[in-house]
Amino acid sequence: METLYFAPPAGHVPIALTVGEEAWDTVAGNDPKFQSDPGGALLRQMIAKIQDALMTRNREPADIAYLKARDIARHLGNEAFLKANHVLATHNGPHNERRQAINVSIDGNKVRIHTTTTFKEPRTEVVDVTKEFTSTDSGLELRVIHAAVRVAAPSEPSEPLGNSSVEDMRKRFGMPTPHGSPLTATTLRSIDCAVW
Repeated sequence: METLYFAPPAGHVPIALTVGEEAWDTVAGNDPKFQSDPGGALLRQMIAKIQDALMTRNREPADIAYLKARDIARHLGNEAFLKANHVLATHNGPHNERRQAINVSIDGNKVRIHTTTTFKEPRTEVVDVTKEFTSTDSGLELRVIHAAVRVAAPSEPSEPLGNSSVEDMRKRFGMPTPHGSPLTATTLRSIDCAVW
């Protein structure tokens, strides 16, 4: 977690993490080992916050709530989980990620991880995904409850976006071509889907 949120490799921006209204440094700063192990401190504090919510709001036993909280919090350190929304980006080739922000919200037996990733090459676009963990009697369920891709308009408003992957994505989400016209910057601002 340390390399993702505190000390990313050269050329990378750390992920901006909030938990409810609190910034990551406030959450992790509550841990006595924050200075020597900021990544571990963040993980421990995330586990504690989620466990507390599952125990108080969902009346789960402490040991069960801890295991579920640990499993959820570990996803925040899993690079593959955090970059899963990159497949929604409309362009092919390497992604030039500019910034990633994550908000974790806890509501009863649900923990939502809302990830917003901004890419700047070859065109500016924002990929927005919310994943929801639900604590049930039999364990944890994970589903995507929101996904959106927003593509910046080309310099000419009527210029087609011209990327076949945008067409592929439109078809993947079952979106009709607006008024039978080609896909243009003025007709496509975002692609939204419910659970998929």
